[in-house]
Amino acid sequence: MLPPKIARMIVNMGLGIDSVGKTLLDPFCGMGTICAEAALRGVNAIGSDIDSTSVEKAKKNMSWILSRYKLASSIRIFQADATHIDEYIDSNSIDTIVTEPLLGPTKLGAEHIHDVREIQNIMKGLEKLYIGCFRSWTNILKYNGVVVIAFPSFEVGKTVYSVKKVVDTCETLGYTKLLGPIIYGRPQAVVRRNFYLFKYGTR
Repeated sequence: MLPPKIARMIVNMGLGIDSVGKTLLDPFCGMGTICAEAALRGVNAIGSDIDSTSVEKAKKNMSWILSRYKLASSIRIFQADATHIDEYIDSNSIDTIVTEPLLGPTKLGAEHIHDVREIQNIMKGLEKLYIGCFRSWTNILKYNGVVVIAFPSFEVGKTVYSVKKVVDTCETLGYTKLLGPIIYGRPQAVVRRNFYLFKYGTR
C-alpha cells in the first residue's frame, strides 16, 4: 500500500504550487489515498479502479474525509480499467494524473519467485499495462498536463529488473520526462518504487 506521506509528496509534485481549479485523476485509486490527499489540497479528484471492492471502500473513505475536514472538493470514484479510462472521462479535462499502478504480484515482493523467465514475463505484462494506460491518457489530459507515476524495479539476487521500455515509449506518445527515477524503498526490499514525472503535449 502507498504510505500517506508518499501520496502527499507525489500529489504535491503533480499539482505544483498553484492548484486552484485543477482536476486530478488516479486511475489505480485503490482505497483512495491519493484522492484524499488531492482533496485536502482543495482540488477536484477523480479515482477509478478495476476492483469493485476497492472502489466501494474508496467511496466510503472519501465520504468520511469530506465530512471530517468539511472539504468543498468534488470527488468522483468509479470502477474502470485504467487502459480504457478515456471512455469514462471527457477529452482534455484532466490537469494531472497521479498514481501508483499495479507493481507486480505480491509473491514476487515476498521473494517467492526466482525463475528468470517468469520475472521477465511479469515485466513484459507490466510494460504492456503501463503503455496501454499512457496511450489512453493522451485523450483526457490537457495540453501540458502532468503525470506522476510509480514504476517498479525488482532486485532478485544481483539482478535488477525494470520497465525501461515504458519511458522510451512514452516519449513517442507525446510525453516528456521531466523527473525520475526518484527511488523509494526499504534497503532490503525486493520491490522498489521509481517515481517519474512526465509532461504531455510536447510533440
